[in-house]
Amino acid sequence: MDDDPLRNPHRLGNRCLGVPAGATRGTTARISACTGGTGRRWTLRADGTLVNRGTGQMLDVFGGRTTNGSAVVIWPRIAAPNQVWAWH
Repeated sequence: MDDDPLRNPHRLGNRCLGVPAGATRGTTARISACTGGTGRRWTLRADGTLVNRGTGQMLDVFGGRTTNGSAVVIWPRIAAPNQVWAWH
């Protein structure tokens, strides 16, 4: 069994990070049931960005904020640090 939650969402209790169909720039990403839809599928790129397969937009911390509870949204690629993710 694959322990990487990006490849095996069932590792997280069948919950996925995603956006609804038709989502546009600034839509908040939410954790909800995995439906298999493209809005809940992400591609991890070599530069550390996560691209939503349904929209082609990046996972982004809104406004470049660094405080706990900051909104996480989808946004066009702007090559900023708030669009780069790391796993530890």
